[in-house]
Amino acid sequence: MSIQFDENGKPVMPEPTGPLDEDNIVFKCNWNDRGWKEICSRKARNFNVSKNKKWCCDKRNDCEELIKKGEKFANCYESKLFVDFVMGAGSYLKGEKGSTMEEKHVRGASKNKLAFLTTIAPGTEEKDKYFIGIFDIEKIEGEHDIHGNKDTSIVVTPKIKIKYWSYKKNKDGSTFWGSGLVRYIDDAIALKILLDLKKEYDKLKGFDKEKKNLDILIKRYKRYIEG
Repeated sequence: MSIQFDENGKPVMPEPTGPLDEDNIVFKCNWNDRGWKEICSRKARNFNVSKNKKWCCDKRNDCEELIKKGEKFANCYESKLFVDFVMGAGSYLKGEKGSTMEEKHVRGASKNKLAFLTTIAPGTEEKDKYFIGIFDIEKIEGEHDIHGNKDTSIVVTPKIKIKYWSYKKNKDGSTFWGSGLVRYIDDAIALKILLDLKKEYDKLKGFDKEKKNLDILIKRYKRYIEG
């Protein structure tokens, strides 16, 4: 199999297909310094462009103009991630499919499974990619858009930063995520993340809704595993 390289000359690791029981999703999200509830600042946009984020760098992206106009949302999932509670696999931006921005598909996901949202903050590296939220999947639209239940999904407080690569490395042990916005994990790993997140929340005062939702999800995933 020939090795492919990205724009920076780094080898692109193929996205692992995994067995069919890996039906929990992990999304790679762009950085947003407004809590993923409105369009990011120009500083955050410049950071995403410096990291060669595909849509941020695409000539069809109009974020710069929208920032100038003071618009609240942009044509990206991240600007309203925790408003609409929707995330997708993105679109093709190059080639024949890119000419029409054909949507990419997710596979294997289903209602009552989870979509974990991750990002990398400025000043950190890929190995520091951490969870910013968990969607409790209530609908999958067009095999592309994942809708989280707004009542039972979790927006992880910035006080807690649990790292993605602590749970799922590449087959060669590396912590490199090449092209594509989606990866997959099984129920056992999903449960481990939930349990570790609950431990961190239990150290904090308040956050009653988040703790309650974690208890609900933990109970559900224990049932999945125990049968």
